[in-house]
Formats: sequence, C-alpha cells, structure tokens
Amino acid sequence: MTNEKNEVVGSIDMVRGIGMSALTDPQRSSTDLIFFDAVDPKPPTGQFPSERDIGYTLTPQFRSAPAQQEPPLSLTVHLPMATPPSQVPKIASAGIALSPYTYSPDYSSTDTRQRALWLEFVEPLANPKDAYFARVLNNAPDPVLTGDQILPPALAPSLPRPSRRCRSRPS
Repeated sequence: MTNEKNEVVGSIDMVRGIGMSALTDPQRSSTDLIFFDAVDPKPPTGQFPSERDIGYTLTPQFRSAPAQQEPPLSLTVHLPMATPPSQVPKIASAGIALSPYTYSPDYSSTDTRQRALWLEFVEPLANPKDAYFARVLNNAPDPVLTGDQILPPALAPSLPRPSRRCRSRPS
C-alpha cells in the first residue's frame, strides 16, 4: 500500500489460517482486509491545522499472476482536524444583549425581552477554519429577584458520551 507521496506504508501478507466463524458459518464469497496507518496530524510550521485528504493506492502482488488482473485501487480518506487549537481565546468583555423594549399603548403590559450572552474577545481567530465553542457550566437567578434567599447551586449538565456499542456488519 502506498500513500500520496508514493511511499510504501505497509503490506498485508495473506497467511493460511481459518477462524472459528468460518467453521460454523462459512462466508467464502469475500474477505475483509483491514489496514491501519498512523498519520502525523501536525501541520507544517507556520500553517494552521486543517482537515486532510490522504490518498492510498492498493496494488496486489501475487505469487503467480491471475489470468485477468485489475488495475491498482486508489482510495482517499478524509481526516478531521486532530490537533489542539493553537490560539486560546481571551475575553475582553461580556454582557447581556437584549431585544427592544416593547409595551402596550397604555403601559399595562410589556412583551418578554429576548436575551443573549454577548462576548467580546481580545483578538479575532487567526485560523479562518476555526470556531469558538462554549459550554454553560452553571447558572443562577438574578439576586435582585430572589432577595436574601440562598438557593442551592445548579449542577453542570453532563457531557453526552459516545455509544460504546460495537457496530456489526449487516448479514
């Protein structure tokens, strides 16, 4: 197997052997071959991390050439960004942005105002493909509304965990 630089990154040797599943439920129409390759996710010096497309060419080599030989198979694997961010954001200021204050003509009622957290950072993101991600760890009511009443702290919501179930092949 070669990569996009035409370097040989590995090979798979077919050894004569049989698994227990082949004895109980023989499926001899195909064989699954799995190849693992380690790719350094760090970008070259002076460049930002980015998604990468890694190309491979699979070239079978037989002891004796078959009557009909197919051309080498070319595959591309799309890899996500896998390096820590190079820039740590620093908050310059924060506040609550409110929607316009609306009221009835006789001032007997007002509409609920929409609120949004507003953050300003010291500098913009250097990498145009990067983004800010935030997680609310705690919240509390306005102390003016609760008076001297002490409320228990709210627990931070747990992060979703990926499923650990194994994916099985469809039969």
